[in-house]
Amino acid sequence: MNRIISALIIAVITISSITSCKKKSKPDITVTIPYTKAKVLPAIDTPYNIISLPIEITDTFATQVDAYLNTYAGGISKSKIKTLTAETMNVLVDSSTAQTLNFVDDSVKIYVDTYGGTNPVLVAYKKGIPANSKSIDFDIIKTDIKDLFYAPYMQVTLKFNTKANEKVLAGAYFISNFSFKVVADGN
Repeated sequence: MNRIISALIIAVITISSITSCKKKSKPDITVTIPYTKAKVLPAIDTPYNIISLPIEITDTFATQVDAYLNTYAGGISKSKIKTLTAETMNVLVDSSTAQTLNFVDDSVKIYVDTYGGTNPVLVAYKKGIPANSKSIDFDIIKTDIKDLFYAPYMQVTLKFNTKANEKVLAGAYFISNFSFKVVADGN
C-alpha cells in the first residue's frame, strides 16, 4: 500500500513538473502610432460658394511598417501584428486664422486605402458639425486595417460636401491628427 501511495506521489510530482515547464505566454503588445499632417485648404469664394461642392482631401504617406514597429513597438515583426485600427481622429483649422469649419456640410467621412487602391475602408465619420467650431473629433469604426498597413504606401481621405454660401479663406491650414492602435502577439 505504501508503495502504491509513493508511486502515486512521484507520478503527481513528475506530471506537475512537466506541465510547469511549458513556456508561459506573454501578454499582447499594444501601441499607439500617431500621425499629424497639415494641408492648405483651397480658397472657396464667390461664385463657387453659392452651391454645395464635393471635396476630397487625400494624403498619401509611406507606411514604413518596420520603422514604426521599431519606434513604437520595440522592434516586433510585422508578422506578429494581430490588429491595426483607428484609435482617434481629429481635424482642426489652424487657430491663428478666422476660418471655422462652417464651410463643412453636415457630415464628414474618413477612408483609408493603399496608395492607388480601389477599396477604401471607412474608419471614421462625424455627423452634425456644430456652428463656428474649429475642431472635429470623429466617431471611430473599429475596422481592422492591418493589411493596408503592410503596403508600402497608405492614403487617408477626408470626404465631405461644402455648405452653400460659406467661404474658405485662402491660406487656412487644415490639420489632421490621427492615431492608430496596433495589437501584436507578445510572444
